[in-house]
Amino acid sequence: GLRNINLTIGAPGQNILSSLPSLFLSASSHRLTSNLGSLFQYGPEVGIKQYRVELAKFLTRRYQDTVLEDELVLTCGATNGLHLAISSLVRQGGTVFVEDPTYFIALSLLSGDMGLRVVPIRMGRRGWTLSTLRRWWPRKLQEMLVPTLVMTDYGA
Repeated sequence: GLRNINLTIGAPGQNILSSLPSLFLSASSHRLTSNLGSLFQYGPEVGIKQYRVELAKFLTRRYQDTVLEDELVLTCGATNGLHLAISSLVRQGGTVFVEDPTYFIALSLLSGDMGLRVVPIRMGRRGWTLSTLRRWWPRKLQEMLVPTLVMTDYGA
């Protein structure tokens, strides 16, 4: 029969999560008995260099354009990456224009956690329509005393 699948959590299902304790126990036991010298050291803030080198090679091949490892920053997921980028670019109280609909976690992160004003812009069949953006842009720019960001993943 039919069953409901909750897509709003963004996490693995219970069947996968319940198998993890034994896997974590085995991996932790192995790690705690070898190479203890670097076990509790912090990693590089932008990510492990060798991983970024390999990722840059992969992305260079994939996009047929040069990607350098020094241009890459590794995060622990989309939400962490979004928070890092937004907190670097927009001060608290700033405004972020987002496509509507947008990444569901972004709305609570931007407005709730980060205290930003979120302005959703309705998407057309090919992305933002200039007429819709023009309606908001001049009026909002006059109100803003802090940086503004336009966030979109159209075509990603």
